[in-house]
Amino acid sequence: MPSLPQREPHLKTLYAQYKEKGLEIVGVSDDDSKPDAWRKAVNDDGIGIWKHVLRGMDREKLMAGIYNPNDLSKRYGIASLPTKVLIDPDGQIIGRFEGGDRDDAMMDAQLERLLGGK
Repeated sequence: MPSLPQREPHLKTLYAQYKEKGLEIVGVSDDDSKPDAWRKAVNDDGIGIWKHVLRGMDREKLMAGIYNPNDLSKRYGIASLPTKVLIDPDGQIIGRFEGGDRDDAMMDAQLERLLGGK
C-alpha cells in the first residue's frame, strides 16, 4: 500500500525554524469520534512536536441545536478545518489561517515580520 503524503510538512519546517524564538502551534482536529485514529495520525505524520486538541464537537448536539460547552468552534472562532493558530512567546495569537496550502506564503510573511529571519 502506498504511503499517504504528510499532512503538514510546511508547518513542520516553520516550527523547526521558529520554535526557539517562541513559536507555538496548536492543531485542532474534529476527529472526536475517532480519538485513537487521530492520535495515530498525529504520531504517523510526525507532528506531535506541537500541541494538539480535539475540537469537542458532538454532531448530534450540533444538528439538534443543543449548546455544547465542550465544542471549541465558537469560543475560538474555528469555522473550518484545517485552522492554524500561531501563538507567540507571550501567548498572543499572531496568526490564524484557515484552509490548506494557500496559507503558506501568508504564514511565512507573518512569522518573518513578527519573529525575525531564518
